[in-house]
Amino acid sequence: MSTRRIHAWPVRLTHWLNAFGMFCMISSGWGIYNASPLFGFHFPAWSTLGGWLGGSIAWHLAVMWLLVINAFAYLLYGALSRHFARDLLPLSVGAVRRDLFAALRLKLHHRLGHYN
Repeated sequence: MSTRRIHAWPVRLTHWLNAFGMFCMISSGWGIYNASPLFGFHFPAWSTLGGWLGGSIAWHLAVMWLLVINAFAYLLYGALSRHFARDLLPLSVGAVRRDLFAALRLKLHHRLGHYN
């Protein structure tokens, strides 16, 4: 049984780095939120990243730079490999409207190898 990859490895890598980065941003943001004396609610310590306010801020800023560099890598790959032109363009207003309404009705069909 063979599997067909829809996305090239750089696209998959940058998407997984984004998933990791967003997890870190959320959990470090919760750590920053917990340090505020204005709110009575606190997230559990096991769900935060950084351990203290300074550590949470450091994680938050470090992961921000990871996401910025990752975005530039994705954009550079997409432009140089013609990934954007080949897979994402041309976009038409009608196609965007059709997919948007199909997604809102939970009837967006996925075809292997095609973006929608």
